[in-house]
Formats: sequence, structure tokens, C-alpha cells
Amino acid sequence: EQIAVTTTEPYVNYREAIARRARIDHTFKRQTGGSGQYARIVGYMEPLENAVEGGFEFVNRCIGQNLSSSFILATKKGFEEALQRGPLLGNPVWGVRVVLEDGQMHAVDSSEMSFKICAAQAFHENFENAGGCLLQPIMKVEVGIPAAAMQSTLSGLVARNAKIVSTENTAFGNTIIAEVPLVDMFGYNVELRQNTAGRGESSMEYLQHEVMEAHQTAEVVRKQRTGDEIASSAKVQSKKRK
Repeated sequence: EQIAVTTTEPYVNYREAIARRARIDHTFKRQTGGSGQYARIVGYMEPLENAVEGGFEFVNRCIGQNLSSSFILATKKGFEEALQRGPLLGNPVWGVRVVLEDGQMHAVDSSEMSFKICAAQAFHENFENAGGCLLQPIMKVEVGIPAAAMQSTLSGLVARNAKIVSTENTAFGNTIIAEVPLVDMFGYNVELRQNTAGRGESSMEYLQHEVMEAHQTAEVVRKQRTGDEIASSAKVQSKKRK
């Protein structure tokens, strides 16, 4: 019996973010017979400075009675929900401030749901204009090696986009401290043992998330979407065989 197997690269805990301010002026309008749905919001979104994990800030600067308090709250909830699944990979979006400056409601067609949908659409519509990007996990890596393997180990780490933080020579061997993207660390222990005749050791711990370069982001998104398509096709074929 043949079994279909789909292999993928190990999961990396990417996050999504925005890099610059983008204006928002979005209208959600739907008419389906009877009362419809209507909402309009005006403002901007921008990155939060020194944002903590999952950081989100909503600022209401509306003046007058163009929007009721319940619709303003619904707008905030709409953005909060949209941030749970970013446009690039469907991962959470970190570090966003939304400033609501104005809006428009309809006496009959407006509802809290209309404003939640309007906010979610506005976020996705303006994500690219706001410099939407991926954040990748950076690991603090400590490598212990024999002195003779120092140069080859440094070269190997640099090839994995490592930033060398420090090196130390001791009577028992050498130690390298580096900061390396998690995605570049897969398979490293095997490489290290091969290059040090089994005498090298390494450990790593999470340090922080950092913005990926645009070309790297595009490649990750392409691979993710290709992988999703392959997985979906495999499921279809599996159901057909059943």
C-alpha cells in the first residue's frame, strides 16, 4: 500500500508587522434587500515604537457625533480581530497603533458588525501601504568547540547569517556567542559535529523578533503558499482514494 507523505520545513514562529504610517479612509457598504450594512472610518495606522509582544493601541480622536460610542468600540474590536491573522502568513500582527479621526454612520443600515467588518477590511487593504513585513525569531546561540575548529565554525555561522557577539579562548576550548535567525539554524548541530569530529556542542535560546529583509519575506511567503497548495492537493487526492 502506498502512503502519500507531504514533507515541509520545520515551523518558524513568524510574526507580522507594519513599518510606516498609512492613511485609512474605508467604506463598507452592502445592500441585500431590506436594511443593508454601512460603515465608514477615517484615520491612520502606524507602527508602535518599542512594541511588546502583540502590542496594539487604539486612539479615538473623533470630534462631534459622526460616530456613536458603540460603533467606535466596534471599530476597535474589528482591528483587534484583524491583527490575529495577518495578510502575509495568517500569523499575529505585532506593534500597531490605529488612530480613528472621523467616520460616518447610517441611521438604518449601520451596526456594530458593519463597523467591525469595515475596520478589518481597512486593515487588510492598507497593510501593504503601511510597509507590511515579517518578523523572524532571533536566537542567542552559544557554541563550544576545540581551538582548532575556531575559524571553520565562525565561517559556518556567518554563512547562516549570524551576528558574532563575542568569542572567548580558554584552556578547555573556545566559546562563540552569536545571534542567528532561527530559520537558519536547522541542521546546525549535525554540521557542527561533522566539522569538529563530534567534539563541538551548541545551545540556543530565544532572544527577540526582528524585521526580515523584503526579499526574504517574499521568499518565505512564496514557500508558505506553495506548501499550503501542495498540502491541500494531497488531502484532495487522499479523499479520492478513499
